[in-house]
Amino acid sequence: MDFAYYTVSQASQMLQISERTIQRRIKDGLIPKANFCGKILIPAWFFRQAYENDFIHAVSKEGQAYEAETRR
Repeated sequence: MDFAYYTVSQASQMLQISERTIQRRIKDGLIPKANFCGKILIPAWFFRQAYENDFIHAVSKEGQAYEAETRR
């Protein structure tokens, strides 16, 4: 089943990065969001478009590098 939107938790699992990184990427404008009933949702079109343009790896790698750097 293809969803129209994904939660931050689902996006975190799909991208294999933390929920906090997803939230930072949303704040930075790299990941689009929609608000519904107080929840942050990420449109499914973002994942389809990002996979086609290999953008997912850039978001994931930047997130992992950023997280590793802040842990030091």
